[in-house]
Amino acid sequence: MQTFNNNKSILFLHGFTQNSIVFEKKIKVLTKLLKTKLPNYKFIFPDGPHILEENQIQEEIKRSWLYLSENEKTLRVSLVKDNEVYFLGMKETLNQIISNNSNQIECIFGFSQGALITIFLSILISKGNFKQYFPNLKCVVIVAGFIHPYPKNEELSFYLDKLIQANQGEEIDQYDKIDIPCLNVYGTSDEYIPARKSEKLNYLFDNIQVHIHNGKHFTPTSKEDVNTFVNFIIKYLS
Repeated sequence: MQTFNNNKSILFLHGFTQNSIVFEKKIKVLTKLLKTKLPNYKFIFPDGPHILEENQIQEEIKRSWLYLSENEKTLRVSLVKDNEVYFLGMKETLNQIISNNSNQIECIFGFSQGALITIFLSILISKGNFKQYFPNLKCVVIVAGFIHPYPKNEELSFYLDKLIQANQGEEIDQYDKIDIPCLNVYGTSDEYIPARKSEKLNYLFDNIQVHIHNGKHFTPTSKEDVNTFVNFIIKYLS
């Protein structure tokens, strides 16, 4: 696990059952190009604080940022039928992220459950009391993101009605939208987070760019996809 330092940073949050090593390898073609464009930036790949499955090999340890049940930590959010759930592990995840020089983070890039954390952070920074922890955040990238089921956690309860509105495809007031520029990326063949779920994010952000690929549940890394990621990030970090 890498640690934060005093450099300008981009934070990358892995998906459910992944870990930092796996995620970094999967998007290496993207970070390789980003490093040539943003040589002064530190790329941070932290591990989710919750271990789902132990292994002596670090790369094979399965981790998460949130989970739904102590007895069924491997339960996929996408299979939950309840409208509202209490995500376990939220405080540990938020504390881990903000306790490591989060004031240097200028972009957050999240995949799947990491995208959910990115959305939650965007709400807290834009509408809650987290701006002090991320004073230099300029944009977010969400890959295979979703906002349903809705979080019952106290940290986000103040924004619950807006999440419900957006997920129902209802336009919310301009004042209530998240004012952080967002790139919303999703696949038309995603079997875990269907495209219709990711589309709902378009109602939530005031400044949103959409990029659709025809793949499944992964971070796309074709030349076109990588250029889209890089161009978006550079636009706001340059």
